[in-house]
Amino acid sequence: METTTVTDYLAGVDAPLREIGEKLLPVIEAALPGATGAVWHGHPVWGLGDRPGRRPVCPVKAYAA
Repeated sequence: METTTVTDYLAGVDAPLREIGEKLLPVIEAALPGATGAVWHGHPVWGLGDRPGRRPVCPVKAYAA
């Protein structure tokens, strides 16, 4: 399944990593007001402007190891 939103991405990762991601979201959103969050190249990225991958400022990726 291709993920299209940050919520979809988090729903697809294992519980311990999902819990960390869910705790990170409000921190990222508070630290980067106005940044756009989206899934880019398979993982969440917050960036400036309407294309998060164009000017990324905060990528997040769940690694199992």
